[in-house]
Amino acid sequence: AGLILFNTNVSHKAGDLYGQSAFKNGQPFKFTKMLSALPAVLFAFDAFLNVGSLRSKMKNPSKLPFVVFVGMLSVLILYILIALAAILHGSGLVSGAPMGASPEAGYGIFDQIFNKETATAMGKFTTVMIAISTFGVMNGMSAASVSVIEQSIETNTIFGMKFFRRKVGDLWTLFIYQGITMLFWTLVIGLPAAIMNSDVMIDGASNMPTLFFFAIYGATILLYTINRGKMETKKMNKFIYYTFAILAILGITIGVGYQLFYGFLIEAIMHHDVQTHWGLYAPNSYDGKFSTFDAMPFYLVMITLFFA
Repeated sequence: AGLILFNTNVSHKAGDLYGQSAFKNGQPFKFTKMLSALPAVLFAFDAFLNVGSLRSKMKNPSKLPFVVFVGMLSVLILYILIALAAILHGSGLVSGAPMGASPEAGYGIFDQIFNKETATAMGKFTTVMIAISTFGVMNGMSAASVSVIEQSIETNTIFGMKFFRRKVGDLWTLFIYQGITMLFWTLVIGLPAAIMNSDVMIDGASNMPTLFFFAIYGATILLYTINRGKMETKKMNKFIYYTFAILAILGITIGVGYQLFYGFLIEAIMHHDVQTHWGLYAPNSYDGKFSTFDAMPFYLVMITLFFA
């Protein structure tokens, strides 16, 4: 609906940027802002790796690559359609209802193209569907987390696992390491969030590691490309492989490099007042004022933990 009815605006806020196409609102395109949005964008696609940890529990493990491909392609198409609708309506919200805004404000796409009653109903329906999908994501992530620890226990990958397996068995070892993991992130993320009474740290901590992992993906592709001729693997068409490999390496280098070195370090030092825009519920007692300079110590801690 957002793509078909992109010239429709039934709200009372037609004079501001909401409801106006991004091509016509006079706001210049900034490549750096697109790069700044990468952590959240990459985070949305990063969970596909967890599917691999569940391969051993599938009835037909050979179908895993096809499942991942279809899933990623479906999500990519859906996100592209939503992004196009957002661009044409000058709004990143499907509905303003979850943020407590009335349809008359015209903050959401539904608010702009439907009347008040329909927009309200569509907003509530969207909220319910998001809640259902959230539980689905939590279920998948929880299952993957348990599976990863189970595999680590089988191979004694993490320090101390062999000792606990001998003393209390595999099941209790799983409980112990899952508990340690939850306690660790509660102290690193949950405690600061509770003190600040804001979710900015939780949002930032969930997006930031994605950059590190995509940096590893880029390095992996680069190393494989260099040694591709020496490795005995099933190889696809050279033109297709090298085209997409080069695009992936360049994209990751530019996007991730910009955020890791410029966004969280150089810009943070040069411009102390640049806001991070982290957090869905940030505007509370902390007032959502969390700059890139404030985030820099946390970023350095995350880097240390990652390489440790």
